[in-house]
Amino acid sequence: MSTIDKAMAVLSAFTIDTPELGVTEISRALDLNKVVVHRLLRELEANGMIEQDPDSKRYRLGYEVLKLATRKLSSANLLRTAIPHLDALREETGESVHLSIKRGEAILRLYIVQTRHFLRYSADVGDESPIHCTAAGKILLAYSNPDTWRELIARSIARFGERVPTDIDALCDELESLRSGKVAVDDEVFQSHLRAFACPVFDSHGRVTAAVSCGGISERVPRKRFPAMIAAIENSCATISRELGLCKPD
Repeated sequence: MSTIDKAMAVLSAFTIDTPELGVTEISRALDLNKVVVHRLLRELEANGMIEQDPDSKRYRLGYEVLKLATRKLSSANLLRTAIPHLDALREETGESVHLSIKRGEAILRLYIVQTRHFLRYSADVGDESPIHCTAAGKILLAYSNPDTWRELIARSIARFGERVPTDIDALCDELESLRSGKVAVDDEVFQSHLRAFACPVFDSHGRVTAAVSCGGISERVPRKRFPAMIAAIENSCATISRELGLCKPD
């Protein structure tokens, strides 16, 4: 059993019926040496996953476990709230709709509803794409810490390859404009013959938690369609954000 397996076993030993345990109890339950259990508990405690009662000296789960669970529930709530509106956005525009979150120098697709058209950009849930040259990526990057922009752009280019020449100064200027509420546009940059638009989704604290992008083959998305598609995406994101608890003054 690896160290990670042993640590997970220790965490799993705490239940609703046994919220607090001592070293001996954990050692017996897991058939592990008490010295090993004590070392694992100390390491888990140092990382906030376990805490020790100062009086009883028994251990219980720490607040870091709660924080991780809260993040998981937040993602589930995001999907549960967003999916009906993403499906409706596909019906309104006729084009593919993606829900993505930021993961380092990449975007991770949480949900995709594909266009009914035969010609489409192929992508799957769980796929990652560059953060610096996709519409959703630029939105998520724009609302991250500006001090990290250049580093993340460089890492994105290094990981995915530079699809087109990237003027980092110009991109940073674009990111500044996106923070003021503008819609991100990918006009055949990430993929030739693909046009996409993206807007942010805000949580109840006013933080950007995801990006919704919508786009399709450039022949189906001529420039005269831009205003209608942008308006549809903005309305969809505003509705999702409200349902997630965002309150904005009139």
